[in-house]
Amino acid sequence: AATGGALLGVALGASWISTIVLLIEGVLLLIAIVEGWAKFCRADFPLLMLLAVPIYILWKIPLYLAFLVEPQTKWIRTERDAVDSP
Repeated sequence: AATGGALLGVALGASWISTIVLLIEGVLLLIAIVEGWAKFCRADFPLLMLLAVPIYILWKIPLYLAFLVEPQTKWIRTERDAVDSP
């Protein structure tokens, strides 16, 4: 989102510096995530699962936006089985 905003600023006549800095930061973050996965999580966390994380985040965006637009105001109590006391 920040990179998109920086690109919009460039289209409106702003400097390219902020866009380039954001792109470099994004690449460095991606490198850090992949290196951390390769060193610490490779045996427990398959690469396909790592690649699914951005898809999962995009899938959750409508849920988060719904909380902002229509916040839940009622508490919905979950039905539970009765527990016998000793």
